[in-house]
Amino acid sequence: MPERNSLLAVTPALLGSSAPAKDAACARELDLSLEVAAVDAAELAAYGDAPIATLQAWRMHTAHALLEDAKSRALGMLVLAEAVELAASRRIPRVLAVCGFGACEPQAAFERSVEQFRQVAPSARSHGVRILIERLGARRTNVLLGADEHARLHEALAAPEVFGSALDTGHMLDAGEDPERVIAEWPLPIEELQLRGRDGSAPSPSDPLERWIRACRARPTVVCIEAKRPAASAAELDALLARVRTALA
Repeated sequence: MPERNSLLAVTPALLGSSAPAKDAACARELDLSLEVAAVDAAELAAYGDAPIATLQAWRMHTAHALLEDAKSRALGMLVLAEAVELAASRRIPRVLAVCGFGACEPQAAFERSVEQFRQVAPSARSHGVRILIERLGARRTNVLLGADEHARLHEALAAPEVFGSALDTGHMLDAGEDPERVIAEWPLPIEELQLRGRDGSAPSPSDPLERWIRACRARPTVVCIEAKRPAASAAELDALLARVRTALA
């Protein structure tokens, strides 16, 4: 990988306090950025001046391009647009988005995803906020899983100054895929690599996260350790952070 520093981030759940102010203090103490799923200004303000690398467009779990109802798809565009506005208000440089969740006819999924992201592109561009399109896994959806499909999606959007690509090793593991292979064969620059284990856990000591990181053709701008549950202990968290930092060194 070419020499370029990656920003190391974590999701607040990994830190275990369940209080944004404490998570923010912990992140500063450990020299980490955060990736948060705040849905409004009040939630975001609770993190104070903590460095935030990425804002998750969390409400896209229920409003997105893959839904059959046109009003629900329109709501998905609004949700993404609001996430961009919220990120801009706090000078968060990127928003993490998805095409959608669940089943959908493949061609419709592609066309609707292009429409969804194209509609929000002018706002993101004017605010200087990048939109990272995350590739999910087969446990979450049945469409837009292939590397070629994501390459086509970015080609159709034709706005590399706005859109980037994000991969999550947890989605790969949950789908029975080999993250090292998927990452190595991914045709797009990986702007954010999310390191996660199975079933929403942080990477375990047996997960070869070093190989996952080395598989990237270029260093991701952000490497985020993602988990839905806190580390079992401070020692476990320290060991995980040390592994990732050594791999990135």
